[in-house]
Amino acid sequence: MIESVARAHGQRVGTYTSPHLLRYNERVKIDGQEADDQLLIKGFEHVERARLQDAEISLTYFEAGTLCGLWCLSQAELDIAVLEVGLGGRLDAVNIIDADVAIVTTIAQDHANFLGTDLAQIGREKAGIFRSGKPAVLGSQTLPASVAEYAQTLAAPTWVLGQQFSHHMKSNERSKWCWQGQQANGEHIVIDDLPDPGLPIDNAATALQALVLAGLALEKAAVQTALSTVQLAGRMQWIGPWCLDVGHNPHAAEYVAHHLPLAPQGGRQWGLSAC
Repeated sequence: MIESVARAHGQRVGTYTSPHLLRYNERVKIDGQEADDQLLIKGFEHVERARLQDAEISLTYFEAGTLCGLWCLSQAELDIAVLEVGLGGRLDAVNIIDADVAIVTTIAQDHANFLGTDLAQIGREKAGIFRSGKPAVLGSQTLPASVAEYAQTLAAPTWVLGQQFSHHMKSNERSKWCWQGQQANGEHIVIDDLPDPGLPIDNAATALQALVLAGLALEKAAVQTALSTVQLAGRMQWIGPWCLDVGHNPHAAEYVAHHLPLAPQGGRQWGLSAC
């Protein structure tokens, strides 16, 4: 949603995300287009040459891919780079970048074999993407206290969902909602008549707040266009009567179940899962 809204404002945006669904190229997108094979090959060649300089450096699959992705984005003359930091956050390879704005959305039990089941500790690990004095956007009202506490130790100013920014549905139009946000200087912003993006509204509100803190002057028409057309393959993706979603923890499964339409009268709903 950050990418979609920024591009609707004429920004040149690059993204590095993982994993991919069908093609490795999905991980690196520049101005809405997947990186082509030649760009990725050139990026991996640069990484490999650097790896073999002096004493050989060992890299994991993900570390090599991350360095390649960052090299590709660095060549693209971008206005905004959106980087997904996975797993725990603090020790993820992507966290070598000092972000101008850092975002934590939800904290739930996931990758327990790596992160354990202590949500407070998981929160501290996720907050490891924050940087001293740089804005931290907290996109959930149910985050463990450890997230905000870690931001405080860094003197990283926080914008918290339900406090500095919020959203609410219009009572007379269930498909429309209003966003209230805040500039870095504390000035308030309101954008109403926003469409349902078909993805979590908490995340949409968080994306808007992060973009404001990144210096983007939001325009209502551009935000409306972006949220009415945004798509994310594999998340609440409808193909005919089938809803495809890669959510793989209880929190994500609960969201999907809550947003599925009711079965037709006398009919049934089928759910298929891959283990």
